Amino acid sequence: MIAFPKEWTAVFLLLLCDFVWALLIHFKLQIGLGDFALLGSALAIVAIFRGIFVQPRLALCAEGFALSISASAAFAVLTYLGCAANLPLVDKELLMIDRSLGFDWPGWYQVIVDSPVLAVVVVWIYNSMIYQGLYFSLLFGMMHRPDRLPSAKKLPLACRGPAQDNDAPDGLSA
Repeated sequence: MIAFPKEWTAVFLLLLCDFVWALLIHFKLQIGLGDFALLGSALAIVAIFRGIFVQPRLALCAEGFALSISASAAFAVLTYLGCAANLPLVDKELLMIDRSLGFDWPGWYQVIVDSPVLAVVVVWIYNSMIYQGLYFSLLFGMMHRPDRLPSAKKLPLACRGPAQDNDAPDGLSA
C-alpha cells in the first residue's frame, strides 16, 4: 500500500509536465542508470520493510525519503526548463511587490554580505534542507504519522532548488 498516493500522483504529473515541456523545446537531459541509485535503494527498502520484514514505520520513513528525492528531481528539471525557456525576467515587478509589503531584498542582501558570520549561517541553513527532509521522514515515520509528513516537506521543497555554489551571489558561496 502506498502511504502518500496524492503526493506520488502530484510528482508523477509534474514529471509528465517536465517531459512534455522538454519534448516541445527539444531540451536534452542526460540521465544515466546511476542517477536512479538512491531512489531505487529507497524504494527497495520500502518493499523490503513492507513485504519481508513488515516494519511499517521504517517503510514509511523510506517512502517519505523516496518521495522527497523524486519531488526534488522533478522540481530541479522544472527549474532548468524554466531557465531554458529564456523568458523575460520579472524582477522589477517582484521587487515592487516586495517593497509594497515593506520588504527590502537589496537591503537584507547587503546586511548578509557585510556580515561574514551571518553569510555562513544563511548558507548553512540553506544547505541543511535535505537533512531537514530526511529528519522529518524519519521522525514522522517512526511516530507513524504519515499525515504530518507532506506538510513538513512543503517548505524544504519550496525553498530548495538545483542551485550550485557557483550560482550564489558573491560572498554567499559555501
